[in-house]
Amino acid sequence: MATTINLDRFVSPTKDRQISTSKPARKRLKITAIDTEQFQPGSIIKIKLWNFVTYSLAEFTLSPSLNMIIGPNGSGKSTFVCAVCLGLAGKPEYIGRSSKLEDYIKNGEDQSVVEVTLKNVPESDFNTDTILIKTTINRGKKKPEYAINGSTVTETYIRAFVKKLNIQLDNLCQFLSQERVEEFARLKSDKLLEETIRSIDSSMLTSLEKLKTLQTTEISLQKDVDLKNKKLQELTAQREKLEGAVKALKEYEHLKKEIEIHQLLLPYVKIKDHKSKVQSYIRDFREAKQKLKSFLQDKKPFIKAKNSLEKKQAKYQALKQDTNSSLINERKKLNSILNDLGKGKEEIIKRKKQIEYYENRTKKLQESIRSTEKEKEDKIASLETLQLPDQQTLDEITNERNTLIEKESNITTKIRSIDSRVATINHEMMTLDRQQQERKKKLTTKDKIGILDSQNDLNIVKQAVLHIRANPELQGKFLEPPIITISADDMTIASYLNHCVEFNTAKALTLADSNDFEKYGEPLLKKFPINLREIRNVPLDVPVPRENLREFGFEGYLSDFIHGTPKVKRMLCEIHKIHTIPISRRELSPSQLETLCRPNQQNSIYFRRFIHGNNFVNVNKSEYGTRQIYTNSNTIKPNKKFYLGSGLSEEMKESVKQEIITLSSQFKERQEELGMLSSKKGDHKSEISDVQKEIKSLSARHSELNSIRNSHSFIKSTIERLEERLQELNNEIRKDVSTTIDTVQGKINELVKNQTKLLKAMTEQMNNIKDSNDELFKADIKFFEAYNLNVSMNDVIAFFNEKEQELSQDYTEKKNKADQMRKTDEYNGWIQQINSYSSSIKEVLNDYATKYQDEDKFDIQTITSIISNLESRADLSNHDESSLSILKDTIEKEEELKRVLPADVESLKITKNQMKAISNVLVPKLDEVITKISSKFASLFTNVGSAGQVYLDKAQLYSDWQIEIRVKFRDNAALSKLDSHTQSGGERAVSTVLYMIALQEFTSAPFRVVDEINQGMDSRNERIIHKAMVENACAENTSQYFLITPKLLTNLHYHEKMRIHCVMAGSWIPDPRKDPNMIRFGETSNYII
Repeated sequence: MATTINLDRFVSPTKDRQISTSKPARKRLKITAIDTEQFQPGSIIKIKLWNFVTYSLAEFTLSPSLNMIIGPNGSGKSTFVCAVCLGLAGKPEYIGRSSKLEDYIKNGEDQSVVEVTLKNVPESDFNTDTILIKTTINRGKKKPEYAINGSTVTETYIRAFVKKLNIQLDNLCQFLSQERVEEFARLKSDKLLEETIRSIDSSMLTSLEKLKTLQTTEISLQKDVDLKNKKLQELTAQREKLEGAVKALKEYEHLKKEIEIHQLLLPYVKIKDHKSKVQSYIRDFREAKQKLKSFLQDKKPFIKAKNSLEKKQAKYQALKQDTNSSLINERKKLNSILNDLGKGKEEIIKRKKQIEYYENRTKKLQESIRSTEKEKEDKIASLETLQLPDQQTLDEITNERNTLIEKESNITTKIRSIDSRVATINHEMMTLDRQQQERKKKLTTKDKIGILDSQNDLNIVKQAVLHIRANPELQGKFLEPPIITISADDMTIASYLNHCVEFNTAKALTLADSNDFEKYGEPLLKKFPINLREIRNVPLDVPVPRENLREFGFEGYLSDFIHGTPKVKRMLCEIHKIHTIPISRRELSPSQLETLCRPNQQNSIYFRRFIHGNNFVNVNKSEYGTRQIYTNSNTIKPNKKFYLGSGLSEEMKESVKQEIITLSSQFKERQEELGMLSSKKGDHKSEISDVQKEIKSLSARHSELNSIRNSHSFIKSTIERLEERLQELNNEIRKDVSTTIDTVQGKINELVKNQTKLLKAMTEQMNNIKDSNDELFKADIKFFEAYNLNVSMNDVIAFFNEKEQELSQDYTEKKNKADQMRKTDEYNGWIQQINSYSSSIKEVLNDYATKYQDEDKFDIQTITSIISNLESRADLSNHDESSLSILKDTIEKEEELKRVLPADVESLKITKNQMKAISNVLVPKLDEVITKISSKFASLFTNVGSAGQVYLDKAQLYSDWQIEIRVKFRDNAALSKLDSHTQSGGERAVSTVLYMIALQEFTSAPFRVVDEINQGMDSRNERIIHKAMVENACAENTSQYFLITPKLLTNLHYHEKMRIHCVMAGSWIPDPRKDPNMIRFGETSNYII
């Protein structure tokens, strides 16, 4: 049962609205339970947010069909899209906003939480009807924390679970955020095909990708097989020619074999020579070792004597230190006794002064009493001479002064009001004068920034340009928009350029160096939401040389007739290809047009786009069938605003002159008002001067009377204080202090006795210090005797050490030399070379070595000489070594090709069969799906245009397959491909939305999200699109749908299954953190009686 909720009862009463207590209380409304059975598996049931972007706490309870989220700009609608993406472990790149997770935490908070409740699938790991995915983002951490139904899981697990639910956050056909709408519009046809298939049936995309891979393999294998067959025929013919060139090489091969055997013998003779050298090094090493050993025996007695001297020196060193420590302790004791004597002396002096004080005390007290009584009598006399003022007189003076002060304040307020108005007028006059100067400057300046004032959507671009001009570090990094920096002297050329350059590019800034984007580009885009273009520095090739353009009737390329900032001009060439568009300001003849529509000698089109007169012509070539050439022509509208040589058009100049006249009139009005206010202020100043004089006179009289009253009170209090002082002195003089004096004298006698004892102890301590000094002197003498002997012995030992080092160095060098020569790198190389020989080669070499050893010729000189003779004979022999190597190589290659070619042929056959099997299943299914989508799209499109079609272009290569969206908005026009050149921005937006709606019936995804895709439509189309979207999204057996929009028109079509979520923000919104019931405040569809 539907009911009306009185939202007024949730708001506290105010002065203007009190809640009546006389009305009977209504029944409390209860919140309905969510019926999860209506949701498909993977659908979103509820989303709850804490400290996420703009929300402190919010909850969305969703419909299983269409959910429309509306609200003013900046209220947080798109935050819902961010929450869906990040809450399901999507990448920030899918949103198109910041790539840093910390940027999605609410300002001033350290943590953000997103809870997404999904309808579960039966085959999941959780036995619950719903799944709660909790995502926690912490500031300072790169990755969020995830939990499912309270259990912590990894990001990988979440993504795998989401994939199982067929949720495709990276698919623009399913999840289209506000920031990626333009990206969807720019999707290439092949990419659009992939995204469409994936949103309907991912297995079809898998099959298509497999076909692409297999076809690439097939092409590669076919090319390889053809190449190998051709190569095999060539090798067979070459082998037949080379077979007769073998016999002449036999003698040469024999000589080469002998050379090889003797070269293999070289390591043996080198090892033999090396071993004889090693034996001589070993003899030298052993002699050096014996010399070092004998010297060390001679050194031992001196080392023993040195050790004994070092022990003796250490003994006397310790004795010296102990004696010195004892002397220090005795001196410390003496200092302590001296300190005690000083303290005792000070205490005796203090006690004597105390006795002196008590003896003179009575006399001093009597003198104090007399002086105090004299001061009291003087004060009493002064008091009698003072006459207290009347209180009534004081009150009258005070009241009169307060009246004058209030009058002064009122006059001052009037003056301040006048000053405030004068300041306002002065500011207004300065502003008006500045605005006049700016308008006058606009009429004469060459700076075209004034163009940015012609449209409201260019205001943010102007702010960005002024910001760059004010910051030197940004100048040169960003180039100003083309509508400022590029111009044409001819209005016709300006109209051509305005037609060819998309407005988003015309108002875009250009980034001079793409490497500066992260440092400068991102901060600028965060501050100013503007378009930004980059220079890619690609080659700017022209289709036909400029000198040949006259043959076709053209004057030149469009880029030749414009001037301005070179880099901005290059950007326009790279993005809109204006350097490839030939122009003619007069219309071409039919024969010239016919030539341009025929293919050239290379069977390609001369110019993809060209301009003649007021006509812009697109030339296209069909990619299938007969590959027919067809054209589309548009009329170029006159342009009187952009790309003109001067900064302002005549219309804008006339508008600026009228503004100057208005501003001048307003300036004169402010001057007249300023004169009137100046006169009023003078009158008020004269009045306030008289009032201030009266106030000053009354204040002086009041101050004089107050001074008399204060003096009377002070003297009276002084007399009272003196009386108390006399009482204290009289009480003090009566006290007896004789007993105190005796006590102090007794303490002095005790202190004198203690001083006598300390003097005696001091004498004894000084004797002890004398004895310690004598012992320290004797210890010093013994230490220096031992030290001198040790120094002499060190000289002797130094001589022995130097000699030992010399002998040890000689021993080490000879030992190292012997060790090095035992196994040098050359020696190890010879051994390694010999070990690499096979046993059969070693047997042959052993026979040769035995023969030469018996003949006493097994040495390096003999073997080297034999090798030299053999090489000379080989060089003189008549042979063609290249023929043999070529023949061997040819035979090897021929055999290898015969071996591998059958396997390649078989692989090619298998690949073709696999492609045929997949294609037989995929192509009919894909044709059926695209046909249904096209039918749906066409039926939807008749409401906004003439006709629409979705066409599957099946090129020869699977990688070139693509979807074309073809539309026409006029009955007399032909169907044309949807692109940024043929259709307007509004037409493209309508076509894109209708395509998205057409997919609704066929998509297998559990939900789809579309953010602000209705921007740029007129009211008629928006109503039509809205009705189509509602009817298709609320149809049976369709996926859940989310539409985010900042506005709604009146009289729209609604469906009972849809739910509207109004997002509002402001300080007057109830805070759900303080009252949890407020989190679902206003959800009328969730209440029952």
